[in-house]
Amino acid sequence: MAETQEKTIDFSVINFSEFQQKIEPLKDENLSLLELGSSLEKYNTTNLTETEKAALDLFRRISAIRLTKYVENTSEVQFPLGMQNITNDEIGYFTRILNDVVNKMLKARIADILWVRLKDSCNAIIVINTYLSISFDAPNFIENLRCWIRGIDVAKQIKNYDPDILKSFEQKALNYLLSDAKFEEDYCAFELIKLLRLFGLCSEQKDEIIKKAIKWGDKLKNVDCFLACLYYDEASLWADPQKQSDEYVKLQIKRVEIYINEAAKSEIGFMAAIHYETALKILRNLNKEKRQQYFSAEQENELINNIRASGKQTLSEMDEIYFLFDDSEITKRVYDHFKGMGKQAALQDLAFVVDTIPVSELEKNTSKSLKENPTKFFFDTDVFSSDGRLTAKVQGIKFDGKKINSKTSTIDHDVIQQYIKYIIRFVKGAIYPALQIIRCEHNIQLSDIMTIVQKSNLIPQDRVEVFAKGLYSGFSDDFMTSLHLLMPQIENFVRKQLHEAGVLTSNIKSEIETENGLSSLVENNKLEDIFGKDLWFEFKVLFGGEPNLNLRNNVAHGLLSSDEMKSVYVIYFWWFCFKLVYMGFFHTEKTEVKK
Repeated sequence: MAETQEKTIDFSVINFSEFQQKIEPLKDENLSLLELGSSLEKYNTTNLTETEKAALDLFRRISAIRLTKYVENTSEVQFPLGMQNITNDEIGYFTRILNDVVNKMLKARIADILWVRLKDSCNAIIVINTYLSISFDAPNFIENLRCWIRGIDVAKQIKNYDPDILKSFEQKALNYLLSDAKFEEDYCAFELIKLLRLFGLCSEQKDEIIKKAIKWGDKLKNVDCFLACLYYDEASLWADPQKQSDEYVKLQIKRVEIYINEAAKSEIGFMAAIHYETALKILRNLNKEKRQQYFSAEQENELINNIRASGKQTLSEMDEIYFLFDDSEITKRVYDHFKGMGKQAALQDLAFVVDTIPVSELEKNTSKSLKENPTKFFFDTDVFSSDGRLTAKVQGIKFDGKKINSKTSTIDHDVIQQYIKYIIRFVKGAIYPALQIIRCEHNIQLSDIMTIVQKSNLIPQDRVEVFAKGLYSGFSDDFMTSLHLLMPQIENFVRKQLHEAGVLTSNIKSEIETENGLSSLVENNKLEDIFGKDLWFEFKVLFGGEPNLNLRNNVAHGLLSSDEMKSVYVIYFWWFCFKLVYMGFFHTEKTEVKK
């Protein structure tokens, strides 16, 4: 089949000045890009030629370009879909019409594109002058903020701009910040203070800005405590970017106290635990000698005890625990084992805190139950989801005790249910308590997890970052994020293992090749050779279709509620991923020691 070529539009046939007069929104020099884009979207194109319609669409798309929010002290143009690769013809067209563009913001955005592509300082100066002249009283503060950031950033990249423009912006920003102006939802003042710090502006007025930030923090402390924490944090960074001074420590202790107060007010164990742990992390990042001048060792021990208590409350709130057992002895052994352990040893023992239950043991239990109470295996069983859908029908066995010819039977179902009960017990009695102790005693950093993942011989290098961030989220008690980052990677992991074993993981229908999903992949018998019978069974229970837990499909199809994304099954999934990664890391470490 011949390859189709994209049709090139020759915009030079349009007289831009006449076209601009013809299109009403383009004539308005003061429309914001949001307003301009909306007006062009609704414009009646009945009387336009095909080329004019294409030009109108081009300007609409230019209006839709948004700037990224800054990361530290840089920003860049973010192109929406379809604008990543602007053609050389379009660049030439923009160069010819730039001086005739009436709308200020459209002209600046076109100049920004030309600056990115051509690095012509004349275009940079248009960007700087336009963005930094936007009034602080203009609507859409956050969008304007991004323009100011972009203007400052471009100004720092060139030499021949008028420095008075930046000085003028600096003074206007300071006047507005220190005035009694009412900031939209109080958040804008924080963003403005942060902007000035990141770009090293208004440094001579540091003391005034710190007082302003503290004033806003104090004002919001009883209204929006988390926003108040942002102000205190910003004030502390203005006071001491090196994070060593007494003033920095005192302001950070204000944040600690806010999180402790919020935790004490929370009736939900999970939320209380998050607030207490955030407070402890802030403390642990401060110099011990300095922090204990404002927050005693006794207070810190009390905070640690509160974390443990809220962790226990969290476990008691998990609705998935339907059966009773005494796990107090297990938890006590876990506590005694992990208490006072070094960070690396604790991470290693967390990975192996419980053993995989041999499938043969589960099958023995089912066989014993079949002999003692055979009637429960004779009847069909319907499996329902949490939202009431019938998701599987488990067929009973024949009266001679043999399995019927079906995908699953009550015998298989009993083995699965046994293992699911073990999962609940593992999480409640060992995994989560061990995790809580590690969080209390160690400040786990992303770099700690990154080291483990990088050295794991099971994880491809191009997947290290996402695995590390997914696992780290679990150490921050954010299992919702962990679930969404790790689930696709586990699917890729299983597919890679099958590929290396020479197994085809896709199917072809009507000449279209489609990859099989995880719930299908885990049913492949070859995985028993790769992982062994017990680990393969675990993969099937976690990711196989109903009546297994079917986590992959439930996540992919949005069938889990927020609460279900923090369940014992999700915590176990996170730990299961950590165990797999650590197994690879452990193997690498042992190999290096041997060498």
